[in-house]
Amino acid sequence: MLKPSLHTSKPSPATFLNRTFILVYAIAIFAHFYRHFRNLISSPSLTTTTLFISDLILSFLWVTWQAFFLKPVHREVFLENLRLVVAEETKYPGLDVFVFTADPLKEPPVAVVNTVLSVLAYDYPTEKLSVYVSDDGGSELTLFALMEAAKFAKYWLPYCRKYNVMDRSPQVYFGNDPCLFPETKDIQRMFEKMKATIQNVVDRGTVDQNEVDDNPAFKSFTKWTHEFTRHQHPTVIEIRVSTVLTNAPMFLTLDCDMYSNDPKTPLRTLCFFLDPNVDPKLAFVQFPQRYHSINKNDTYGAEFLLETQVSPLGMDSWGGILFMGTGGFFRRQALLEDASEPQRLWNEPIDESGDVLQLAHRVASCTYEENTKWGQEIGFRYGSLVEDIFTGFRLHCSGWKSVTCNPTRAAFLGNTPRSLHDFLAQMNRWYMGMLQIGLSKFSPMTFGMKFMNPLHALCYSHYLFRPFLSIPVLVYAFLPQLALINSSPIFPKVLDPWFCLYVLLFVGAYGKEFIDYVMAGSGFKKWWNHQRMWLIIGCSSYPSSLFDWSLTSLGMLSSDFNVTNKASNDELSNRYEQGFFEFGVESTLLLAVNIVAVVNLIGFVIGMKQVLMKSGRFEELFMQLFIAGFGVLNSLPVYEGMVLRSDKGRMPTKIVLKSVCVALSEYPALDALICTADPTKEPPIGVVNTALSVLAYDYPTEKRSVYVSDDGGSEVTLYALMEGAKFGKKWIPYCKKHNIVDRSPEVYFGSHDHALFPETDEIKIGFRYGTLAEDTYTSFRLHCEGWKSILCNLKRAAFLGGSPSNLKDSLTQIKRWYLVPEGGIFLYAFLFLGAYGKYFLDFVVFAGGSTQRWWSYQRMWLMWGLSGYPFALLEWSLKSLGISTLGFNVTSKVVDEEESQRYKQGVFEFRVESVMFYPMSVAAVINLLSFVKGVMEVFVNGRLKEFLLQILICGFGMVNSWVIYEGMFVRRDGERMPLKITLASMATAIAICLASSLVF
Repeated sequence: MLKPSLHTSKPSPATFLNRTFILVYAIAIFAHFYRHFRNLISSPSLTTTTLFISDLILSFLWVTWQAFFLKPVHREVFLENLRLVVAEETKYPGLDVFVFTADPLKEPPVAVVNTVLSVLAYDYPTEKLSVYVSDDGGSELTLFALMEAAKFAKYWLPYCRKYNVMDRSPQVYFGNDPCLFPETKDIQRMFEKMKATIQNVVDRGTVDQNEVDDNPAFKSFTKWTHEFTRHQHPTVIEIRVSTVLTNAPMFLTLDCDMYSNDPKTPLRTLCFFLDPNVDPKLAFVQFPQRYHSINKNDTYGAEFLLETQVSPLGMDSWGGILFMGTGGFFRRQALLEDASEPQRLWNEPIDESGDVLQLAHRVASCTYEENTKWGQEIGFRYGSLVEDIFTGFRLHCSGWKSVTCNPTRAAFLGNTPRSLHDFLAQMNRWYMGMLQIGLSKFSPMTFGMKFMNPLHALCYSHYLFRPFLSIPVLVYAFLPQLALINSSPIFPKVLDPWFCLYVLLFVGAYGKEFIDYVMAGSGFKKWWNHQRMWLIIGCSSYPSSLFDWSLTSLGMLSSDFNVTNKASNDELSNRYEQGFFEFGVESTLLLAVNIVAVVNLIGFVIGMKQVLMKSGRFEELFMQLFIAGFGVLNSLPVYEGMVLRSDKGRMPTKIVLKSVCVALSEYPALDALICTADPTKEPPIGVVNTALSVLAYDYPTEKRSVYVSDDGGSEVTLYALMEGAKFGKKWIPYCKKHNIVDRSPEVYFGSHDHALFPETDEIKIGFRYGTLAEDTYTSFRLHCEGWKSILCNLKRAAFLGGSPSNLKDSLTQIKRWYLVPEGGIFLYAFLFLGAYGKYFLDFVVFAGGSTQRWWSYQRMWLMWGLSGYPFALLEWSLKSLGISTLGFNVTSKVVDEEESQRYKQGVFEFRVESVMFYPMSVAAVINLLSFVKGVMEVFVNGRLKEFLLQILICGFGMVNSWVIYEGMFVRRDGERMPLKITLASMATAIAICLASSLVF
């Protein structure tokens, strides 16, 4: 007889619509990049390149997100069939429950107790159920709370089973007007007494002997001495001991604030593990994280509806949902080194004749993992701040599967942060941990693609690379607004056909997300708050996590697990329930949000002013106005916290002032002073070209002024400026409209490759200036443009002129015609030789040093300038911002004989992979590449005169960098430049050289 199925898996009815949308939207993205490529070819600029990179990142993350919607599945369990498959409860597999906590001040012990009691009361055979609490903080307060809970459990558990209570967290049960049974009032009084006792101890911060009933129990608290620390403390309760004490084939992991909301949850899990039709490689069943403390409209978007309840349906079909760290039921076998030896979870055999309790204490010690395979090949995988996701990823790469189970009644309900800073800090920690995985050798784009379904790897990639979303978010939070302030359009006009593409991309992305939100059972206000927080996180937590990851990778910052604060007071809770943002803390995360809000407001106001005061500008500035207005709309709670609110949750004054100053400081008033003296030696047309190039700056018109100081007081110069003012009325709008880079008319029209626009021929007239032989230059340029000329030499001269009557004037004229002396090189030579010569004399002549020592010292002076000096400034800045702490590191004076011998021979000692070597190696490679390029320009194009100084500087840098080249490319001893530094510096130098073409 066939056993009945315990669960079913059905494809989502929305699959066809999802795939249709993906196809249409993908076509729109290709069209968008076609436009990008056209712009990059026809008018390359920093703006077009930045927008292209931003949209490229958005497209990559969009593609990875679509992997969740290609084949979503819905699962349903049949609890009524469980008895038909397993007739007796005594045959259920054993279940160990692990509850994790770390800090009694941020995770109140009363909440821990409620979670523990809720799982102890499961509808599961008592002899098959064990609960362990892992307290990483090793707090005596938590231990005391659990002892009190054990007393209360003797009454609470029978009460729950007797009356089939659904809410088995006592805090929730008594807070929801429970049904009155004979024992209800007594049980409630016992619970309130227990809560008061625990809270008194927490408030006091220590446990007194008179609060512990029996002497043996009090002895447990004598372990807390002055030598006790969070990282080194005596074993009280731990997780690995379960393998020694109970060794249940199934275990559940829970955060201390996430209580059980359904006593039948373990039975739902059995419907997967015991289903004969399920893959035997099923590693874990994940229940989505759901929350009870979220207010009506989910102010911070903390429900993560798409991430916890929508996207898992799609990930389930490719091989399994990721492990969320809590609410996951595991098959213990999946975490063992050898599935055939379930008793060996460590690198030592269990002595069955020995003291099991002693063994349990040993494996639970803080240093047990050292020199074992724990955390690397067996158990949970360490090496990241999100070891839960890393563990699930490694299991999936090993061929294990997982499923999601999302019943109508949530299996678990947890707390979320009620302060914006706590929420953003939590996001920062999560996504820094994800970067530690995504940018490691275990990246899903490389390692994952080899060992799992490529679409499954794309799902992981979306989460692990999400911090890079900060780049497009910051670009679109600043670039269109700053361009709007400068009255510079960067998007298509409203009547341009490409405008419709932008509308489609925006409406398609936001509309699809809104539909997914509504289909998942949510509403408009929750969706709106979710998308607002997506933008806020994108300009705060995401870039911060990238920055922290960079510093950690360079060894300048250590990554620590900071517990998210789950505690709150009544005043804070009241503000949160009313939907107010809780700012209150002076944080760099909030500073970034404020700056974005202020810049968008300024951009929107100035943009509206331009549209209202200048006709015809609405069409070309509409898209930027819309983006700035959208930013302003999303920033309304920020403005409210900055200006309107006066409660304790308002934005701190320091943050407000800093953000306003930073936003306004981007465009201070600018006065340009142009100095001239003699119109015969400084041609007025040159002055006019300079003035026009400055007037055409991408800078707010109302903040820019140009003054000309003519020490010669020439009427010719004044006349030229008056003519220049007339021409400027056409030239300046022309430059801004077509985003001209060369805004000196002489330079622009003098280049062969300037673009032709409808107005170009109206503006390009007159002689070509820029040289003392402008007559020859004008005819030369006309010939280059295809014009012809002929010589007409009549017997009777058509024109007669004068010639110099003395040798000096004649030679001066010839010099003016044929030579344009630069002169500046002599000044630079004087400055260089003067500084180095004086320094050499001080070192050698007056201080008695040698030439070789002077050379080594000046070389080290340059190396310090590239390493020690900038890093000292950086560390001081981080210390000032509270990101890092300074410590006194003693300089090593210990050397071995081999190292001492090399030092005496004058050989540089690299060897160590130090971030200090990185910038000087990059500078050395850049100098080498630039020198080679400069010499080629001299020999191929004859540009010695204009490149001589730069070639000399690069050559001087090369001579000083010889020891670095030797360490990078020549030496083969153990003290050479580390290969990782060599490769990284070469890659960086080449990237900088390639990117320099965008600037010069």
